[in-house]
Amino acid sequence: MEQKPHASPACALNEAPDSYLGYLTPAEIAAQLAAIARAAHASGRMAWAEKIESILRKLPSASPAPEIADAGAALDALLPKIRDDGLHATLKSLRAEW
Repeated sequence: MEQKPHASPACALNEAPDSYLGYLTPAEIAAQLAAIARAAHASGRMAWAEKIESILRKLPSASPAPEIADAGAALDALLPKIRDDGLHATLKSLRAEW
């Protein structure tokens, strides 16, 4: 019995856009980080906020995100949505400093 070739690959998930996989765009990340930096300033963590702002300078401009009360919790929620390994590692190390 001759085996027929498959009509399509079993999985093309690696070709799906990042948003389909739940990751944010750089502009969406920038908006969230700007809100996190504002919350850090409001809580008196100026050095930490300045580190976030230096990361923001490398990202595209974004529309403002809603105000947040807890910068640490907001960063915890943001981390799983970042696909860029370098940015993720940088923000994870900042989170450890909180």
